[in-house]
Amino acid sequence: MFTLNSIDSLSSLKIEIYELEKRYPSIGLKLEIFDRGFSGSLSEVWIEWENIEEYLKISKDYAYIDTFCHTFKSMSPNEFEFRLQKVNPEVCNIKYELNKITYGLETILLRGSFDFGIGKLEELRKFLIELREQIY
Repeated sequence: MFTLNSIDSLSSLKIEIYELEKRYPSIGLKLEIFDRGFSGSLSEVWIEWENIEEYLKISKDYAYIDTFCHTFKSMSPNEFEFRLQKVNPEVCNIKYELNKITYGLETILLRGSFDFGIGKLEELRKFLIELREQIY
């Protein structure tokens, strides 16, 4: 499990592993977002491993890149997206969007953003490297 907490401790994103798929390299996640009194979760979201590998490639030099930015997207269109962006040498921002389609075909949407300490980029990187070792 990985948790990304905001600088002001009023917001967080929690990522839990639901399933690792080796045949078609992908990862199933459970996501929970708490953001200044609002919350949302998705119990099963799939991301292609290629998207994670791209993050691992560019994030190894995040400290030296002024314009660091990466977007994670679900395999199902518009189900989930979050973008990590470096604001300054100490702060990053996450912009997120969760969409859940209910049985009545209505969409529930949670969208927002919060700032977090740049050290969390390295923690996320280590978390994903450990997962990669389980897949390959």
